[in-house]
Amino acid sequence: MIEEKTIVKKIERNDSCCDHDNDAHDHDGHNHADPKSSSLKESLKEHKGVLGALAILIIMMILEYGFDFVPVPRINIPIYIVAFLLAGSNVLNLAFRRIKRGDIFNEFVLMS
Repeated sequence: MIEEKTIVKKIERNDSCCDHDNDAHDHDGHNHADPKSSSLKESLKEHKGVLGALAILIIMMILEYGFDFVPVPRINIPIYIVAFLLAGSNVLNLAFRRIKRGDIFNEFVLMS
């Protein structure tokens, strides 16, 4: 008889992942938000440097190939350095930390 009530409660709440009542529902350690939207937000936050570098690259390519405009090197080179730093900040950080420990022959220093 208890199992039938539990099943009916789950169906009424349309909540198939939890075996607890509504009063404990808010403090159970997990949420029932849309997993796609939260993971997308986290992914965008995690990759904002790479996305910024991609935006710079697209803008520079549109200027060069769409409008046949290439900035002078004293403007062009710093723009690409900023894009490099945005895209490679995680790798550069890891390389710097490894070099401080004396490990100069690793993949992070090589990628930098």
